[in-house]
Amino acid sequence: MQLTLKAKLDFLWQDFVAFIDQGVKEGQFAKEFKDNFKTLTRQEVLSVKNEGKNMPALRANEEAIAGKVILTLNDVANLVDAGYQDFIDGDYKGFMLMLEKYVENQDSTVFNQVNASMFEMSGNHYMPFLNEKGKMAFTSKSDELSEIIPASIKCAPYYFDFVNKQISWQDDIVFKGEVPSVEDVAVKVIDAENERLRDISLLMFNAENLKIIGFNNYL
Repeated sequence: MQLTLKAKLDFLWQDFVAFIDQGVKEGQFAKEFKDNFKTLTRQEVLSVKNEGKNMPALRANEEAIAGKVILTLNDVANLVDAGYQDFIDGDYKGFMLMLEKYVENQDSTVFNQVNASMFEMSGNHYMPFLNEKGKMAFTSKSDELSEIIPASIKCAPYYFDFVNKQISWQDDIVFKGEVPSVEDVAVKVIDAENERLRDISLLMFNAENLKIIGFNNYL
């Protein structure tokens, strides 16, 4: 049975983390280097903006998809596996060029600025994004697509504020509907941020293997 692109991506990440772990054990990498690849946990989310007051509804499709919907590696894999690669425009070349500058300067702050980086990229062609055909498909709320909704749509308008260690949202966006629980939002936000952290790690250090497993069209 042929592995899906998502399964290959998951295996690649597990292999990469194991490689880092082994390198730390053997003294090839400093222990602090491993901290760059730690995924976010619920315990690290210390609070919610405004103590959870005036929280907007979660993911009203039309509003969430109105702007550019950038795609994580996991999003791309899900779309490709489901046969919807024609929903995808753009590639990671601009993002990878930006990451190269961090590597050249030996600057690890990129791992602490995931949200800022993603917001800056949303208006540019740094990463793959949903084209108009894809946006229309997800706006239709089709049950067929419910399992592969891109991460940025699922948690919109929420994001993780790394500086204050809290869940936050853009004040100028008001989504109407049922207000979600803090835990529901936290799960979706943490999942989205961990996807982005994984993207930074793999695109920065493992791009060649990403090409080999099936992401060549997006690199």
